[in-house]
Amino acid sequence: MKKAPILFLDPRLHLELFKMMFDQHTEGVVVTDAEGVILYYNRSMGRIDDMNPDMTLGRTINDVYNISPSDSPTMVSLKTKKPVVDCIQYYFTRLGKLVNARCSIYPLIDGDQFLGTLGFTVDYAVENATLNSLMKKTSKPLQPASKKSRAQETVISFDTLVGRSLKFLDAVETAKMASPSSSSVMIVGETGTGKELIAQSIHAASPRRNCPFTAINCAAIPENLLEGLLFGTVKGSFTGATDRAGLFEVCYGGTLFLDELNSMPIGLQSKLLRAVQERLVRRVGALEEIPINVRLISSVSRNPEVEMNAGNLRPDLVYRLGVIKVFLPPLRERIDDLPLLISHFLQKHNRYLGRNVVDISPEAEERFKQYHWPGNIRELEHTIEAGLHFVDKDFSLQLRHFVKVNPVWNAPAAEPKVERTPVKKDKISLSRAREDAEEAVIIKALTSTGGQAAQAARLLGLSPQLFHHKLKKYSIKPADFKPTSLDLNDG
Repeated sequence: MKKAPILFLDPRLHLELFKMMFDQHTEGVVVTDAEGVILYYNRSMGRIDDMNPDMTLGRTINDVYNISPSDSPTMVSLKTKKPVVDCIQYYFTRLGKLVNARCSIYPLIDGDQFLGTLGFTVDYAVENATLNSLMKKTSKPLQPASKKSRAQETVISFDTLVGRSLKFLDAVETAKMASPSSSSVMIVGETGTGKELIAQSIHAASPRRNCPFTAINCAAIPENLLEGLLFGTVKGSFTGATDRAGLFEVCYGGTLFLDELNSMPIGLQSKLLRAVQERLVRRVGALEEIPINVRLISSVSRNPEVEMNAGNLRPDLVYRLGVIKVFLPPLRERIDDLPLLISHFLQKHNRYLGRNVVDISPEAEERFKQYHWPGNIRELEHTIEAGLHFVDKDFSLQLRHFVKVNPVWNAPAAEPKVERTPVKKDKISLSRAREDAEEAVIIKALTSTGGQAAQAARLLGLSPQLFHHKLKKYSIKPADFKPTSLDLNDG
């Protein structure tokens, strides 16, 4: 759980915002006012406490939990007006359930006014089960694997990579030259450009090819779980901990791919740097150090220089892990590869979906070429796969309709006329101007997607819940943007 800054938010005025943000949150979330009265209590917190959220709202922390004020992290934060981070505790609810949890409480402050607290809680039993599950998925034998097992482990190699644009071939050539050594490699590329495929190809062409290759996404795992997963744990080091080897030990002789390294907390980056420099790791809670033999390949989704300046990456770690840098171009800079990639993904998903589509229409291909592909090759693959689901008898017709998700061709359809109340010039404000711009973008997204709310939300990078909240806010109905049968057959 990252140590978030103190928030500036009035909980009494933003309950709807809390609901949108935290109703589906996997961690327990509780918001109180300055007196400790519970204003918001999500469903995950209810599962941890075995209580109905309705039973807690309007009650104080002391009414709900059988715990002394000095032992309650929320009460301590209310008293000191300071964060209480990663507090491990046992407590009883008023209904008698014993909970073992890890809590972080942050004060809500507006200027000099203390408004309340925002708390996050993780059930330790669930957290430990998650760590065990991750280890089972990533564990590999410590001894070298046979050629047969390696073939089952990864089928990616440089020969399987698709593309012939100059920038892409330059990146592949750099990766090939890096393969024979054990020097660390950092792959730089936007999300969806295929960084893990390059990492697997490097491993497959290296002397370590018959040893484990393990990839871990540093952005997808909380800090405390990530540390135990990488370095291992010792029984008794924290509640629920067991003797367990970390990935540095499990991948002995092989390759460990740290995806989204720039999402790793700075504190953990320091421990990683020491492990890389000393070739030694110490399990969480242990005293002795264990020698390691693993090649590290990492990836970042933004320019390392930018991430270092932003404080997201330690410069010394970048210099150590970026001995060789491979720069993967985004899809918009290798548009000439589109026909090859489209053909590749059609063949792949034809097999999975039982289709027999050999190509897309020239019109659809032209629209693809004019799109900027923010999700890069991953987005292209998902677009092809989704298009195949729409196939009936005329693939090109269905795909032409589907790619309206991507509003980038030369002659976009005219937006439907939606009556809006004009704003008087003497009442223009920054907030109203922002709302007008947001409303216009939502209308454009719905127009592009033919009224498909889910696709419009993905296009705008919004969660379905937040997108529907904004539709309600602006009284926008997706049905008003549905194309007629004439629209689908136009052209």
